[in-house]
Amino acid sequence: ALIDAQKAVGEIKKSHLDEIRSLNNPPAVVKMTLEAVCSMLGVEYSSWTDIRKIIQKREFIPDVVQE
Repeated sequence: ALIDAQKAVGEIKKSHLDEIRSLNNPPAVVKMTLEAVCSMLGVEYSSWTDIRKIIQKREFIPDVVQE
């Protein structure tokens, strides 16, 4: 299951993250999921604006796959 999850995350493209970042008020499930990912990575955030900045970083996906 872990390998399948890593593979799925590895297939996320920049355009997918760009689409999420463009949301000013994302669906609750999207926001909650990214908050959980940030927490698992140990990245501090206090708002959706912070999360948008985090997911635009080039190392975001590689960091998720490594965890």
